[in-house]
Amino acid sequence: MGGPRQRYGFRVRAVAVVCVTALVVLSGCAGLSDGGATPAATAEETVGPTGTTPSSTANPDSGSTTAAGSRLAPGLTADGLADPLELVNAHTAVLRSEPFTVRYERRQSGDGYDVTQTLSSRTDLNGTVRARAAMRVNTTGSAPSVYENRSGRTAIWRDGGTVFHRAVENDSATYDRIRAMNASISPNLLTQRRDLAEYLSNVENQAVTEVNRDGGTYYRVEGSFQEPYRNGPTNVTAYVAPNGLVAELVVEEAGGERVGPSVLRVTYDDLGETAVERPEWVETAEAATGGTG
Repeated sequence: MGGPRQRYGFRVRAVAVVCVTALVVLSGCAGLSDGGATPAATAEETVGPTGTTPSSTANPDSGSTTAAGSRLAPGLTADGLADPLELVNAHTAVLRSEPFTVRYERRQSGDGYDVTQTLSSRTDLNGTVRARAAMRVNTTGSAPSVYENRSGRTAIWRDGGTVFHRAVENDSATYDRIRAMNASISPNLLTQRRDLAEYLSNVENQAVTEVNRDGGTYYRVEGSFQEPYRNGPTNVTAYVAPNGLVAELVVEEAGGERVGPSVLRVTYDDLGETAVERPEWVETAEAATGGTG
């Protein structure tokens, strides 16, 4: 059997709207919950994190309480987040200094359906924005059309102001070039700066624990806050490195009258060891769209 059929088209406006909408959902404007299967990695990219359900106690090798009042990381003391914005700024600065790999997973369950959205990106923000990403939406049951219409997988390549998309659906590949101002992988999304600021600024009843993960010291920050349209608390867990990097963020939201329960997990790793290489399919995208990248 042959590979995916190549459908050449230059749909700048349409693809920008679709992919930006999908990534807005990933970045926190709509919830996804623990439900549905995690999409398998494709030959093009690693699509997302492992399929295990995120939890507030994931991965620490050991833990201990910290001395009250001591400064542990920018904006963080043993008593909690003294200055969330300082921490977010430090997190962003770390990610702008060397290439990294970021993985997102949002899950949502509703009345008779489950949706899983994943995004994995190898990224370099030090100078020209370079990112090689893969995005996928997977649905089970009778999911709303807003999700069904975005099912399938999309590979994205960004090099400065040049952005190409390769969408595969029903064994058919479509290539598009879009303007950087409409790019679906922006520095704000890749660093999660905006959502981190929102979650960390609202979290209450914080507990800070020193933990060892993969041979390094991190500080697990746990807390919660109540959103008026949900039937229970939003639980937030962040693993913070001494330099301010939020290496992992887990947000668990309760369901409500019009929204289902959701789980978000974001992880950062391979700092300084991530290679951001131009995908082979970009050559086909250039020929299909008349652009270069």
